[in-house]
Amino acid sequence: MRLAALTGSPGEGSWIAGWSDLDLLVIAEHEAIGRVHEALERYRTDLGGAASLGPTLVTPGELTARRLTPRLAFVLHQLQQGSPVLHAVPDFDLPVISREELASAAVRELPQVVLTMRRLRADAGPATLRQLYKHLVLACRLLLREHDQWESGPDRILATASRLPGLPVLSAPSLAEIAGAWCDGDTELVLKPVTAAVDQLLTWYAAQLAA
Repeated sequence: MRLAALTGSPGEGSWIAGWSDLDLLVIAEHEAIGRVHEALERYRTDLGGAASLGPTLVTPGELTARRLTPRLAFVLHQLQQGSPVLHAVPDFDLPVISREELASAAVRELPQVVLTMRRLRADAGPATLRQLYKHLVLACRLLLREHDQWESGPDRILATASRLPGLPVLSAPSLAEIAGAWCDGDTELVLKPVTAAVDQLLTWYAAQLAA
């Protein structure tokens, strides 16, 4: 194994117990993947359900060939910015990801995020609140990258996206309110404003494409 690192909210300092996933990047030779799977299963057992584990497994060859998904490109950029690395072999070099490459990746990733958000909106309910909100934040983050704006943290991302030309102020509650309601099993009060914010964004996005 070449490298293991926390990514996403743990790396950005916005991780919330009971709400956030543990996103883990593992870079390992293909021959070691079986042992990595075993280690991940032990890790899940040790977590005891305290958090969901979201591993991304990639080989050094894929990095060298730059066979990178938009999500992986962003994760690598996070590591360049100092996100915590749990393990790395000496002298292991990661590909350098520029902001221009991230902006291009955002253009490729945004359509899929919007499609997924629209599907989640059609099934909006207490069980889908978490994913619906996370896709709202991700879509806004990608839109901001297209406009060369680089924000982190859901509250800042939504507030900054509300200043995009023609987009109304998004009405979603704060992350702390939504996460608290989710953890308490009382999602009804926050579900309505989240779905309203999603509707605002989808309506604006459709108008942008039609213009």
